[in-house]
Parts: sequence; structure tokens; C-alpha cells
Amino acid sequence: MSACLIKFMLTCTSYQCIYIEMSVEEVIKNSCQSIGEGPHWDDRTNTLLYVDILSNDVHRWNPDTGNDEKIHLGTYM
Repeated sequence: MSACLIKFMLTCTSYQCIYIEMSVEEVIKNSCQSIGEGPHWDDRTNTLLYVDILSNDVHRWNPDTGNDEKIHLGTYM
């Protein structure tokens, strides 16, 4: 399982938004043992949160350090 980050930029006025650029990057390779789901970008901490459903793990990936922290919950989510 790999995690992908979708980057996009928009230029907006009060009347319209114009598409400028969009790309998809694979940012974490083989990060989950089973099924990675529920990605959520946390603006406050500048990290990507996601879960590994069958392994009962919650991950927090930091793009600045490349660190992928994992918390094992022990029960099904």
C-alpha cells in the first residue's frame, strides 16, 4: 500500500476559479501491511493521517521529516 498526495493550485477571483496545475505524488511506499484508508491532511500539524484497517494502526506522516509514526490500537476500528 502506498499513500499518494494530490497537489493542486487554483487562482480565484470573486467570480471564478481557474485551474492552474495539478499533480499526484507517491509520498509513502509500502506504508501499510494491509489496507490503508481515510487519509486526512491536518493543517495544524502539517501531517497526513491515515489508518491501516486490518492491522488496527493509525499513521501520522510528516512530509518535512519523512517520519511515519504508527500507533497500534489493538482492536478493530
